[in-house]
Amino acid sequence: MAVEFDWTGDELVPRSWAIDADCVALAALTPLGLDGAPIIPPEVFLRATGLRGRGRACSGCDGMVDIENKIIRVNMRGPPAAIRKRISHELGHVLLFWGGVPAPHHEDHVDDIGERLWVRPWAVRRAIERAEWDASGLITMFADRVPALTLFRLLAAELSAIVIARIRRRRWVFAPDGYEVPLHAHEWEKDWVRDFERFGIARPEVSSIRLSKFVDPVGGDGVAIMVPPEAAEYMAMYPWKWGE
Repeated sequence: MAVEFDWTGDELVPRSWAIDADCVALAALTPLGLDGAPIIPPEVFLRATGLRGRGRACSGCDGMVDIENKIIRVNMRGPPAAIRKRISHELGHVLLFWGGVPAPHHEDHVDDIGERLWVRPWAVRRAIERAEWDASGLITMFADRVPALTLFRLLAAELSAIVIARIRRRRWVFAPDGYEVPLHAHEWEKDWVRDFERFGIARPEVSSIRLSKFVDPVGGDGVAIMVPPEAAEYMAMYPWKWGE
């Protein structure tokens, strides 16, 4: 496992975010014979490695790891996909600990490792091709077992796609490395989503861009703007220069 370090003035501190997330996940799955499966439910990985799950976390948090006793504790409230998301996050921490990376870990990178341990990137690539960049079709491919935001994050990372998702008035943007994410929506985005929600139509200037409604197994009803790789470069030049 290749690790980069920061010098604090007293010691070298490993940068967990500089580790290749997919390499970490694959290195853990391969010895267990799980590397060929499109989805590896976190509870399956728990059993395969001898880790134990517990239904209570510390007060005020959704999960924690007792690495010495090989125990993961998570908040068990909510739909199954939400619980699996919490477990996958804690498994990301476990793999970094096992790889010799001490805490604190970069939380976004922990998410990335946990999600790739749970859903293999090649499965997302195959699913979006079959779903023809329709968010609802993509989620259905995974039988509503995986949160929409997990799938959207993998799409952005693996296919250099852009996904703007709105779920119950909250907004997320997933974009390839090198793209800065805007804090607020541009007018064209508001217009597209408004017209789509009201009339079921939208008129993006790039025909390959898709708007679709979906039901997230965690958050409920949502709308997604799916920007395939061939349109992402155009979007970077459109009003996609954040802040202009």
